[in-house]
Amino acid sequence: MTAVVAAYEAAPETVPLWDLVPEDRRRAFTFHNQAFQDACRVIAINGEHWLRQQVAPLYPNPRHERPLMRWLLQARGRITYREGTIEIALARPPRPRWAGVIEELLARVNAMDPRYPAHPDFRLQFSLQPPRKWELSVKIPSGEV
Repeated sequence: MTAVVAAYEAAPETVPLWDLVPEDRRRAFTFHNQAFQDACRVIAINGEHWLRQQVAPLYPNPRHERPLMRWLLQARGRITYREGTIEIALARPPRPRWAGVIEELLARVNAMDPRYPAHPDFRLQFSLQPPRKWELSVKIPSGEV
C-alpha cells in the first residue's frame, strides 16, 4: 500500500483519463481497480478483526468462534426504511445460544449510533428477527366429529 501511495504522490499532475493513449488508459484503469480492491480488503479485514474482538468476550468457546463469525459475515435479513433510519433485522442464527450473543453484540453496535456511510443523516438500527412461533393444528375430517 505504501508503494501505491508513493506512486500516487509522485505523479506530477492530474491528467483527464480520456486524454491518455489506450495503453496508458488501460494501465490506469487496472491500477485504480487494484487500489480499490486493496482498500476493500483492508476494510473487510479490519471489520472482521473488530467483530472478533467484540464476540470473543461474549462467547468465549473457541470451537464455535469460527462458525459464529462465518454466520455473522454471511447473515441474511430484512431491511426496512423509516424516516431517517434504516432498520436491519438479521435472521436468527441456527444455535439458540448464539442468538443471545448476537443480540448483545447488536445492542453494543446500536449504542455506538452507526450511520450509513453514503448518507450520514441516516441512522442504522440492527436487530434480530423474532423467533418463529410453531403452531400445530390438526384437521379432523368432518364425518368423524
